[in-house]
Amino acid sequence: MVPIFTKFFYPVLKFLESGTVQNLKSAVLYVSDYFNLSDEDCQEKIKSGR
Repeated sequence: MVPIFTKFFYPVLKFLESGTVQNLKSAVLYVSDYFNLSDEDCQEKIKSGR
C-alpha cells in the first residue's frame, strides 16, 4: 500500500541530506526502498493519470 503524500516528506529530505546533486530516478528508488514498495505499488497512478 502506498503511503499518503505527507509521509513522503521525511524520506525525501533524508535522501537529500548529503547535500550532493542527485537525480530524480535515484530519489524514487530510495523512497521506494524506504517504504518497501512493490513494483505494482510503483505503477499506481493518481486520479489525473500521473
